[in-house]
Amino acid sequence: MLKKIILGILMVALVGSFIFFKLGGGEELEFQVKSYPHLYISGKEYIAKYNDPKMEDLFFEAKEIAEQRGDCDLTVVNYLTPVMKDSVRQFIGVTSADSTIISGLAFNDVRTFHNAMFLKTIITAHNLVMPRPEDVREEAKKYADQQGYKLDNYTIELYKDSRDMEIYFPILTKK
Repeated sequence: MLKKIILGILMVALVGSFIFFKLGGGEELEFQVKSYPHLYISGKEYIAKYNDPKMEDLFFEAKEIAEQRGDCDLTVVNYLTPVMKDSVRQFIGVTSADSTIISGLAFNDVRTFHNAMFLKTIITAHNLVMPRPEDVREEAKKYADQQGYKLDNYTIELYKDSRDMEIYFPILTKK
């Protein structure tokens, strides 16, 4: 009886590990410095509770635009300093390196970056096994410190598809 229980536990652990790694879990984060001569984000700012349905609506509106057009990426800018207690501040929209693509969109606000440098990492994993945002930020900070960079207090997430995400950490200065 004990052997069957142990064997069952081992099988569940083995299958669970296989699924975890098959979905992209356990992937190491690799960082690189990326510069953009021009980067444009067209979207809307959102400041409220994280679970507010308006944020979800805005996210899916931007996702639909990105999917229909195909020449821009769904983007979420996460500001790491909250405006209100228990709230988030985000800028949700789409990104392109071409200002003509962004200018014709329904969003009324455009954030522009010229000659910007970012610390970039790519995550290719299912949502169930993606690393936590806090862990990714901590790894980025460690890498930036090792390279002598100081990072800004926000991140830019580009969603390429459901399992492919690029995260940009703006570099303020070389220390």
